[in-house]
Amino acid sequence: MDQNEINDRVARGATLLDEKRPGWLNDADLGRLSMIHGLLCILGQLYGSYSLGVAALWPDQVYSPHLSPGAASHGFQFPLDSYGRHDGPWALLDAAWTARITALRNEQVQTLLQFGWLLSRDSLAVISPATGRGIGLGSMREQLEELITAAA
Repeated sequence: MDQNEINDRVARGATLLDEKRPGWLNDADLGRLSMIHGLLCILGQLYGSYSLGVAALWPDQVYSPHLSPGAASHGFQFPLDSYGRHDGPWALLDAAWTARITALRNEQVQTLLQFGWLLSRDSLAVISPATGRGIGLGSMREQLEELITAAA
């Protein structure tokens, strides 16, 4: 599997998380991300463990979470090889999720800047052009959705 295919799978996974777990982007910790680890992978961080994440995203699945074709096709793991192992370059999967999350976060910041918000250099906060008050980046998604809705 090459990097382009991995990136495509991760993009599908990010889109699925947008649908199934709004706000996930703010809860992902890139400093702890390790896709081979069941607690530190993206699903482990968001749902408590990889298995719980698979169960939440595919509740009707009858397979074991580690045999989930959906998880592999959405960049949460590698497909099984002929020996029943998840055989793949895990560092490339880590890099793909890191790049995707970073790009999505950068898009959020750019959108806020287009609406006149300022970034605080001293903390992870953005400053409202209307009130002059800062908000933490954790609530940035909700603010961004309100701004986009108001502008439409």
